[in-house]
Amino acid sequence: MFAKNTFWNLVYQLTAVVAGFLVPRAIIGVYGSEVNGLVTSLTQFIGYFALVEAGISGAATFALYKPLAQDDWKGVNIVASASRAFYQKSGAVFLALMVGLSVIYPVFVSAGALLPWEIVALTFLLGAKVVVDFFSLSKYRVFLTADKKNWLIQLASTVYTLLNTGIIIVFSYLRAPVVAVYALALAAVFARSAILAVYTRRRYPEFDCKVDYGDFKLPQRWDALFLQILGAVQSGAPVILATVLCGNMSEVSVLAVYLLISNGLQMIPNVLGTGLQASFGRQIANGDYGALRVSYRPYRALVYSVSAVACGCAFSLILPFVDLYAGAFRDADYHNALLGFLVVLNVFLYHGKSSQGLLVIAAGMYHETRWQTCVQALIIIVLGIPLTMGFGIVGTIAASCMSNAYRVVDLLLFEPTRISRDTVSSSLSAFGLYVLQTALIAMPGYLLSSLAYTWALWAAVAVALVLWGVAVACLTLALLDKGSFRSIFKRFVRNR
Repeated sequence: MFAKNTFWNLVYQLTAVVAGFLVPRAIIGVYGSEVNGLVTSLTQFIGYFALVEAGISGAATFALYKPLAQDDWKGVNIVASASRAFYQKSGAVFLALMVGLSVIYPVFVSAGALLPWEIVALTFLLGAKVVVDFFSLSKYRVFLTADKKNWLIQLASTVYTLLNTGIIIVFSYLRAPVVAVYALALAAVFARSAILAVYTRRRYPEFDCKVDYGDFKLPQRWDALFLQILGAVQSGAPVILATVLCGNMSEVSVLAVYLLISNGLQMIPNVLGTGLQASFGRQIANGDYGALRVSYRPYRALVYSVSAVACGCAFSLILPFVDLYAGAFRDADYHNALLGFLVVLNVFLYHGKSSQGLLVIAAGMYHETRWQTCVQALIIIVLGIPLTMGFGIVGTIAASCMSNAYRVVDLLLFEPTRISRDTVSSSLSAFGLYVLQTALIAMPGYLLSSLAYTWALWAAVAVALVLWGVAVACLTLALLDKGSFRSIFKRFVRNR
């Protein structure tokens, strides 16, 4: 199951990364940087409004672990029915917020030749995906995640991404109105929901999300909300701050291009955690901390090593990539070396805590980490406002780096003492190895990056750096963390 989940997650992440670069290039090339900036900004606002689901996903997934492990379908259906009802109520609130955004947004923001009614229409079309999630998709996604069927979710998401990307690119280059393009792209959303619904109903005939759930309430629902707020703030605050404080959709578009690279880098190590949340969650629920440490340490080492390769290469390759990617765009200046460095540094810090964050979710420790989550969110907002006003989008990403740096330190101390019952020195030494690996991989890149001035040369330099990075990661892991290296090697040999 681990191999299957990992494979389909890898397929989805690669598809999403490629789509993430193709769609903006088509939008900017046909409709201009301002329209791309508008779409990016609206997407982030909608992402914030989606927080009205208020931790249902995390709380429901955690609540399903025990009845699924005991094959208690009555308990499973009660949790599923309660989450379905909560999702529907949250969906109604989300629709109301969308109406408010569609009225207010065109008053303060303009984008090239788009008329106010077109901005209103785009708002609803971009929000329609979330509406479908609330009313049809979410209950299946929560159940399948808890049952370690992440592979199906990734398969359905891959189909959605391919259809959505194909429709947008084809009709953009046919120069259809941008509103019509996103209206046609809605077909992809319904395809994803249909795949999950049909599979769940046929594979699990006992599953029924319409039973009477009585007075059942999802445990830790509101505490889980804090963790989701953090995720939304970390991913969305830069674009929101740039929209409100910079007031220039072209600058938002520049930031969005760099964040595409950031999102792609974040996705790479995330592949490794597919399906492990449920496994770690069951070990914690059973109090089997010895087994948890045996399985978690190699996972943490692998996440750090993969992220070190990704970030070590990206530090030197991000600027040549942006120059090639946006070289034909003349309506905004996309060349910003400091912004590129900070974007990769932010990803480096993000993955410095991602494995520990997975354990927090697996353990259901939403309540225990809510204040740390609030502090991290406050850092990016409180520092982000003056830094964005003073330094533009560079200041925004700098605030995000400080926010992630705080959370890295916090989780390096919290995870071993409160979850895995490991030593703090083990946690700190693993992070120290991550820093060393990244530095060793990045150094030669700065010497080679000046050669990457065509796509062919960029690809050649990238391959050389990745090979160097893999060699460095394997050698340092074998020398400085032998136990994790042996465990990872055995797992790959066994699943070959």
